[in-house]
Amino acid sequence: MISPRIYKILIFLVTLLWIATPIHAQLRESKEQKIKAAFLVQFIKYVKWPSHCFTGVDDPIVIGIIGPDPFGSTIDKISRSVSTKGRNVEVRRLRSLSGVEQCHILYISSEKPERIEEIITLLSNKPLILVCDRSDFLTLGGTIQFIKVDSKMRFAINTTNLKRKGLKISSKLLKVAHKVE
Repeated sequence: MISPRIYKILIFLVTLLWIATPIHAQLRESKEQKIKAAFLVQFIKYVKWPSHCFTGVDDPIVIGIIGPDPFGSTIDKISRSVSTKGRNVEVRRLRSLSGVEQCHILYISSEKPERIEEIITLLSNKPLILVCDRSDFLTLGGTIQFIKVDSKMRFAINTTNLKRKGLKISSKLLKVAHKVE
């Protein structure tokens, strides 16, 4: 028979495990979102947009987020520390498709999958990088897809879709991509 003291200790340990499991999952997800935010900002350094995408030499490079924002203040902090070719990085959270054409990179939250195809179609020939987590994103016309490989966050790139949009991507980025289509 188990003593009352040992029984209380066992209950305490089981409760700790029960509480710790969702906390661990949240921490892992938070880490993944930080990695994705860092990728989004770093992609800027390896892409060349056509000159008509900017009206002035000091126009910012705009990262748009449409749908629920999974990054919070993390992406803002990262973007403030980056500048490329004399351009700062600006993050905009969009509630609708209004304003997406001023973006250079658009992260499409996969929480609204029915809108993804509509967004891709609308922006299919616009010179902006479309990024999402959805598994069939590149075949739908997206340009960069976040994927998980061996518990690590990676990305795949569709160069055909990038070329169709008039974007040039550095071979350095292609080398570190998990998959290039």
